[in-house]
Amino acid sequence: MGYERRRAGDVALAASLLRLSVDFFVGLVAAHLANGVFEHDVLLEEVVDGYFAFGIVVHRALEEEAEEALYAMTAGASSEVTQENEVEAEGSGRGN
Repeated sequence: MGYERRRAGDVALAASLLRLSVDFFVGLVAAHLANGVFEHDVLLEEVVDGYFAFGIVVHRALEEEAEEALYAMTAGASSEVTQENEVEAEGSGRGN
């Protein structure tokens, strides 16, 4: 009986150690997966922030380009109006 009792105790101890080992291993795997998910989340955030910043820069560059084109068109139209006024002034001055 003493042998069987000791053997049952050894089996229970082995089962407890196995359970602790499995729990430890599961904890390590879970921590690794959680760390991977966290790193993926950080990387995704960096990519999204990068695209957002790039979009702002491109948008601003397009705005500046559009403003330059608008100023050029306005300056050209203003120049044409000035020339027309000069021609009209010259024409009216000669006729008088």
